[in-house]
Amino acid sequence: MMLKGIQSLDETILIIVSHFRTPGMDAAVTSMTALGSFTVLTTFTLMAAAILFRMRRRRDAWQLLAVNATGAVLGRALKLIFLRVRPTVVTHVVVATDYSFPSGHALASVVFYFSLTLVLCRPLQAPPTRNTRTVILLLAGTLTSLISLTRIYLGVHYPTDILCGFLLGLGWTWGFETLFSLKSVKRPTSLSTDCASTRS
Repeated sequence: MMLKGIQSLDETILIIVSHFRTPGMDAAVTSMTALGSFTVLTTFTLMAAAILFRMRRRRDAWQLLAVNATGAVLGRALKLIFLRVRPTVVTHVVVATDYSFPSGHALASVVFYFSLTLVLCRPLQAPPTRNTRTVILLLAGTLTSLISLTRIYLGVHYPTDILCGFLLGLGWTWGFETLFSLKSVKRPTSLSTDCASTRS
């Protein structure tokens, strides 16, 4: 009964949003949604990782590659598990052929833009630049929210697809951030232990 209620709410939102479509909006939203496509995000990830390697920030580069690669696999695996069909209550503005849940655009864009932001803002964690870090994170949140919402406007995802993809992306990103942060903390500890033993 609850699932039917959620499905009904999903479809109602899609129908309401479809009433706001215009040719100009269709073009703008289609351009915005491209920022969360597999091709664009893969290109951005490889470019960002290459720059980080060149800057000798290898740990950050590997983190960016790992979280985005595993995030893509996770999203695909969940689609094949749930097998939720794309919405049919409204016409699709763009072509989307695979399964609906969770939204790959929402998950992947959150993972990429937030992981990139966290990596780039790592030198900004100490005051007084912490406010700058917060502003950049808010900008990343705004961008990923807009990309995610385009999928509802285009009629290719239910709102619950977007919500779950977005939250899953956040959890996946923070999980990798925590994992790599713990690894970076352990290294100096072991190094200082080696130095102490050498002195003694």
